[in-house]
Amino acid sequence: MAKATIVIIGAEKGGVGKTTTTRVLLHFLRSIGVSHRAFDTEHPRGSLARFYPAEIVDLTDSDDQIKVFDSVSDQVVTVIDIRAGLLSAMLQTLSVIGFLDPIKFNIIVLHVLGNTKDSVNEVPDMAERLRGVRYITVANRVSETKYEFPAGVEVNIPHLNVKTAETVDAANAAYHDFLANPPSRVLQGYLDTWLRGIVAQLAAAKIP
Repeated sequence: MAKATIVIIGAEKGGVGKTTTTRVLLHFLRSIGVSHRAFDTEHPRGSLARFYPAEIVDLTDSDDQIKVFDSVSDQVVTVIDIRAGLLSAMLQTLSVIGFLDPIKFNIIVLHVLGNTKDSVNEVPDMAERLRGVRYITVANRVSETKYEFPAGVEVNIPHLNVKTAETVDAANAAYHDFLANPPSRVLQGYLDTWLRGIVAQLAAAKIP
């Protein structure tokens, strides 16, 4: 029997690139023709919703939990961008309501690591908490850091040309929309090459 897939992207620390990771994942799912829906938990403002038609929800509220999880389907991948500081609490809630059961659901947690010791220190506890669930660490190297990430990181997000990153963000558009109508062929080339490298890693990690 097919299982619904839920992909959770998060970290306890803020500013590590969770939304960037989610945007790339959504670009990847679209590129391989996988039906999906996205939720932005940075309620009420929403960071992901700036760039993608994600629904903004408050996952500390039971009504919004019902909205998200009662509607999961094996036909559509559910992607949830968890706001900073909410990951552990959200995982606890999912455990309580039965949505961290790998027998019933295909759960994938992308834990995004930034270039700080505090961020990397989250890994042992998170790995223990998610034993039995697909747990994938993502190293965000967007600032060209030389910081040593832990061994076993499955996905590396490299530095993107600064001008390209600034222009893409200012466009408030999904990556595929920017590529389809770029203001510059040079910036299009930078973004396309960057995305292809990350997409290859997501495919190798067998997501979804």
